Amino acid sequence: MRLSFIALLFWSFYSFGQSDTTIYIKEFGWTLKAPSTFKFMDSATISEGAKNGTKEIEKVTDNNVDNSGDKVLFSATTDGAFFAAISAPITSEDFDLNDSLVKNAALKSFADITQDSMPSTSSYLLEIISGITFKKMSAIFKLAGTGQTLDLNILSAYYKKQYFQLLYYSMDKQKSKVIENMLATSKFEK
Repeated sequence: MRLSFIALLFWSFYSFGQSDTTIYIKEFGWTLKAPSTFKFMDSATISEGAKNGTKEIEKVTDNNVDNSGDKVLFSATTDGAFFAAISAPITSEDFDLNDSLVKNAALKSFADITQDSMPSTSSYLLEIISGITFKKMSAIFKLAGTGQTLDLNILSAYYKKQYFQLLYYSMDKQKSKVIENMLATSKFEK
């Protein structure tokens, strides 16, 4: 099961300028402009975060996590927000089952760390980014004892024979909008 991104989310929830940065992900022909407030995470930081997060996911979901083929394309944080793009090799036949398992594990895991029984609202819809159709899950969790909420979004597509994940969360709706704008203005080569 491909749960790398959830592992990164767990870790980054507890972690943490430059000018706007143009990023090009060659294997997907994807170009996007990251906001100047993004702080990019180095590979050692990502690896440590994924390892710690994997332990938490396995505890909460009672699943063994195999991240061996997963690749973090890039990830970044900004005050109270996190974004990552991750790919994993998978067959088209396995996409829907894998996608469902990943999103259900995310809901359980975030319910555990926020100490919320389940999200107060959630939705599933299709979102098109530069001609590519993504399945999007959005959920809002209440953070126990704080009065704050966490807005979690996971977008996934079977693209170029990969399970392609874009995910972000924020405790500030405006930061989520900045990330959504970054995605909306990104371009995939045809």
